[in-house]
Amino acid sequence: MSSNNNSTLRKGSSNITLNVDDISIYINVNKANNNVVMNIPLVMTTGYISFSSSLMFNLKNENISEFGKGTRLNFYNNLSFMGNGDAKIVNSLNEEDIYNINSSFNDETELRFNNSLLRVEDEQGNYFQYGSDINNRSYPSLIHKYDGKEIYLQTVNNHIHSITTSLNGEINSSEVVFSYSSPLVNEIIYRRKVGENSYINIYKVKIEYTSSSYINKIKYYRINEQEETLVKDIEISITSSYMIVEDVIKDKGYKLIINESTSLIDKIIASHEGIYSSTDEAYITTLTYDDYADDITIISDHLGHKTTYGFDMKLLFNWHTYEIYYKKEIIRLVFLILLFLSFVCMCVYVKTLPKIVHILLVIIVIYLPFMWCWSLWRISEINKNKKKSMPISKEYYSKLNFEFPNCKFLVYANKKYVECDTIDFEYEEVILLRINNKYFKKKEIKKILNNK
Repeated sequence: MSSNNNSTLRKGSSNITLNVDDISIYINVNKANNNVVMNIPLVMTTGYISFSSSLMFNLKNENISEFGKGTRLNFYNNLSFMGNGDAKIVNSLNEEDIYNINSSFNDETELRFNNSLLRVEDEQGNYFQYGSDINNRSYPSLIHKYDGKEIYLQTVNNHIHSITTSLNGEINSSEVVFSYSSPLVNEIIYRRKVGENSYINIYKVKIEYTSSSYINKIKYYRINEQEETLVKDIEISITSSYMIVEDVIKDKGYKLIINESTSLIDKIIASHEGIYSSTDEAYITTLTYDDYADDITIISDHLGHKTTYGFDMKLLFNWHTYEIYYKKEIIRLVFLILLFLSFVCMCVYVKTLPKIVHILLVIIVIYLPFMWCWSLWRISEINKNKKKSMPISKEYYSKLNFEFPNCKFLVYANKKYVECDTIDFEYEEVILLRINNKYFKKKEIKKILNNK
């Protein structure tokens, strides 16, 4: 059992994805839980003991953490116990997952909560585990991977202070350290240990906040022999009527217009030469919500292209959304329904026809609903297959790596395919291999490779 609080990356949503440098912005176009989520990378390491850290921003989350309003570190998974004994874990996007005291299994996350060891685990041996201090469980103290990799999170009073890693018990010499300008984190340093109490700083992230505690500026520095070089500069502005995310160095970004009366995202304006024009339609995408149905949203651009998104609000198709295109799916569905009704009428009211005709009509009456259901299923499957799209872009990888932390990838390097956990996109091609420890069939992988 789980409840999605304005979820944008989970099932039951269709997202417009925008990218400002390597920041991914996801806009849930479902009117019922319209929201904006951002994945803001902080420090990503490669090699044998690799991991990635990022900030997850949720526009509908009013809570303030050590990273400001609506923002939490991706490792955030607050554990608490409900009155009936069920375990509740609230993640970095403020989504709740409930683990029943009896079954301990969550159908959506496909994970199990081990009450005696205080850890959430899967069938492959991956797990994250909490410490014994009941007042310090906003983060797990240990994240263990099936291949022996481990991530250690040091926290004090539910605030993150450092992250270290190990492989098969051997501690890595590098660590990520968080510095505070009370009560918010203002600096994140990736450093390597070179002596007993000596470190070399490699990378630094500086964060500034607004008076209302929203993140305002994020600056990234590469450090070489104590010399800091600015490599990325991001500015974020959030008000009740708009939200701007901008790459200052590249002078590119997006402005999201928020309808103050409905709190829905009405428009997306791309910057042009540093300007967000509300009149230049070439840079505007419009979102129109159906006044009579919460499950219909129309997205249109300056060329007149329209896409209508329909959402299954009755838990059909396991909460997967489906896209409807006017000229194809809607017309076909309406045509099938009309045919079905006409043949039903013929069967009921036309009694002078030969028996063989009645039999044919019955067959057709059975066949048409089947085709109707098949068409609906096909629409759903199109969207499901998007999660397996090939090849994988850098932006799609960021989303996958957050939504499915145990996914494996196949990369083409040195004229051969190599399986790995994380990728740095210096390879010729990247292919999704498995999600949540469920491998694609060998036949599917072979077909994918043959098509490349």
